[in-house]
Amino acid sequence: MVSGHGDEAPSRREREKAAHRREILAAAARVFERKGFAAATIDEIAQEAEFSKGAVYLHFASKEELLATILLELLDGALAMVRGCLTGQRPLRQELGELYTQAARLAFAQGLERCCSQPLHLTVFGSLSEATRQRLEAGGQEVMGHLYRRLAQAQQQGEVGPINLDAAAGLIHGALHNMVQTRWGRTHVAELSAAADRVIEIIFDGIARRKE
Repeated sequence: MVSGHGDEAPSRREREKAAHRREILAAAARVFERKGFAAATIDEIAQEAEFSKGAVYLHFASKEELLATILLELLDGALAMVRGCLTGQRPLRQELGELYTQAARLAFAQGLERCCSQPLHLTVFGSLSEATRQRLEAGGQEVMGHLYRRLAQAQQQGEVGPINLDAAAGLIHGALHNMVQTRWGRTHVAELSAAADRVIEIIFDGIARRKE
């Protein structure tokens, strides 16, 4: 019996095309990390990926499109991470610890955020398409929303005191974002994770309800 079109596995050509896209994206991330976005060229990305320049252009129209694709994939991964950690099924402190631990791994799995964080915010962000900018902005707002709701839940359960939830969510999000961008000067995941544990201790002890 022949399966319906929706059940068909990708063809060999489609698998090869997807694999080539992944190789080009990975090469672009390495070049962006090494040189920064502004100085990187399609020629260098093609050389890094061991493809011709024309082959790169078959998949991506520009280095801006490469950057946008990588950033949006990072955003999707970050949102999945936040949703998976902040479930409300464990104590808030434990969930935040897991969130920061996973973010530490992300910081070393992908260096793009760290290398082009300043150019992205100051100049490159404006060169991205309006749709990409809106998705990135909406993603940041979604992260803040998850943090706010989880803090509100913890507050209702007596786990944290009568804090300003917007300020607390902004503090946690800002520290998390900065950690991924800069790695806080650490050179290994374990070092960054240990530093994150100390930050969580500082943040949480500042918002935890004091025992009478």
